[in-house]
Amino acid sequence: MSTLCIASIKRCRNRFVGARLYQLSGARSRAEFASWCDYVDHPHHYLVPDGAGVAVVHQPNPKWLRLLDDGIQLHTGCLKRLCAAFPDISAIISHPLWEILSWDSDDRAAPANYLENLRPHCRALAGSTYRSRINARMKWALGVPDWTHLAMPLVLLRCAARDHAPQRRWLVQHFPQYLTLASLSPACHRCFADLWTIIDQWLRAGGLGTDLLVHWPANADAFEYLQAKQQVGREELMDCGWLPAAHQPSRCDLAMLWCIHMGGPELDEKLMRTVSRGARRCPPLLHQLMRELDPRLDVVSSARRASRPLSVAPAQPVGERG
Repeated sequence: MSTLCIASIKRCRNRFVGARLYQLSGARSRAEFASWCDYVDHPHHYLVPDGAGVAVVHQPNPKWLRLLDDGIQLHTGCLKRLCAAFPDISAIISHPLWEILSWDSDDRAAPANYLENLRPHCRALAGSTYRSRINARMKWALGVPDWTHLAMPLVLLRCAARDHAPQRRWLVQHFPQYLTLASLSPACHRCFADLWTIIDQWLRAGGLGTDLLVHWPANADAFEYLQAKQQVGREELMDCGWLPAAHQPSRCDLAMLWCIHMGGPELDEKLMRTVSRGARRCPPLLHQLMRELDPRLDVVSSARRASRPLSVAPAQPVGERG
């Protein structure tokens, strides 16, 4: 039988769809978001005949807020119109993560088959006698923490094949932190309570090994504690001037926190020496590690903004996001 309730997986997926729509809309409030979705779904309803001279006021359909909060299933026609306007929505719906989470808990062949098909396209799955090479490839494959990169590491954690033991050892140590940082992304932060519960159930159904159990949050409260701990770490980096002051974390923020975690005690010691000297800029070594994760990260600009004194009050946060 299926590891998880299919309805729960679809609900979670739909909430990610709603969160991405909210991000695309640029709305400043939930009401503005709902009106924007109505217009995208039925633009002809907003057309006023020439010479009418009367503004037509439309009451937003409450289904859009239920999509954000409850992950309701939209009608097929509505989904088709959204996917036609925004290909990102189609990519979320068809993302392999949702299929993986619906695997039969007794199907031991599914993880091995998935990884075998993925191997030609993922260097991280290639074998090596050098542990450092395996670790570097895994770090590169996961990149900046993001929910769209969760499928491959989850399958590795479920797979018992000896061929992938080195990759699994790396994940056991780092995956809980990666998932926590991915959950801080403002675009989908509110969706992660559901997703963490599903992932927790999925891993436990497949046999949460004693090695992973040491690092894995015991429950939802423990996961929230890890999130809060990372937020405190981010605030400390802003106080140091290494990150620009902002209401919500950016990809640069997540990349910096992830690199500091992976660097371990050796990197911590080097960074502490930088802090003790009173440096107000992120060290070049940390810049380099972040750019290795994603060369497109504008790390230098972020550092300049962090070192520049604020001459005006920080902008007020926008309305509640999905």
